[in-house]
Amino acid sequence: MKIAILADIHANYQALSQTSKYCEKLGINKVWFLGDIVGRGPEPQKCIKWLMSNVDRTDKTSWIIGNHEVLLLKLLPKEIYIQLSVNSKYMIPKHLEEIQTDQEIWVFVHKNFTISRTEAVIKIIDGVNHILTHGGLKDFPNYPYLYPWEDSRRFKFQIAEAIRIFNTVKPSIIWFGHTHVPTLISIGLINSSLNVQTTKVVPGETYTLDPNKWWIINPGSIGYSRNLDPKAFFIVLDTLSLNIIFVRVDYDLSKTMHLMEINNYPKKLLEIISSADMDEMPYEWVEHFNKVKF
Repeated sequence: MKIAILADIHANYQALSQTSKYCEKLGINKVWFLGDIVGRGPEPQKCIKWLMSNVDRTDKTSWIIGNHEVLLLKLLPKEIYIQLSVNSKYMIPKHLEEIQTDQEIWVFVHKNFTISRTEAVIKIIDGVNHILTHGGLKDFPNYPYLYPWEDSRRFKFQIAEAIRIFNTVKPSIIWFGHTHVPTLISIGLINSSLNVQTTKVVPGETYTLDPNKWWIINPGSIGYSRNLDPKAFFIVLDTLSLNIIFVRVDYDLSKTMHLMEINNYPKKLLEIISSADMDEMPYEWVEHFNKVKF
């Protein structure tokens, strides 16, 4: 079975629609979504309708919500909202207002964007454990960022949490979003110690996942990339061979930016979506992403 794993669409329907067309060409059987359908982009209604029709309708356990959905319905304590950036404080009410104008979408959102939908989901396919989460395990409601250049202890912590939450020591694949950066981490045992290895991924290359290791993988972002390449990124997983490909899809970025401009979106959001830039990225990673983006 071929599964497309998507994250962080962020109301960018231009990127999402091109990704959907690409998935059709690839013969994708199913889609898993790792959260953040809203926030930042200009077309939240269309993106939620896609979620309703293409993901939820076929498998209600194949998607979770991210921090932007949580913020949308104010599911967190008030002190969390005080800490929000100016951009978030502007975008969340704007998207909520748009969503409430469509009764079908609003009913779906009100019913499904719940605290329970933030919880990690485990799916067992062909004997392999797949864990879906947004920002990592035990991160809610703060959602710290888990970048590929982080201290290895943070990835080991994810394994400990997976064992605690799902009561299994069997090596699993943890699929997460939130950072908007394609990430491929493997963790295996060497002389009774956990060995963490980070692979600098290259779009289009095939990587085979060893089922005897733990894997922590981020597909990148569909609608708001932060890896210096403003295209849409996702993963195609072959569940039988455990081969994955990080897929990169071009889309009409100018149309997305035009919609943001005419709707008076903050300039900072337009700057980031067009550059896919990120502050404080280590130089070796800047060098890598610049090398592979063409």
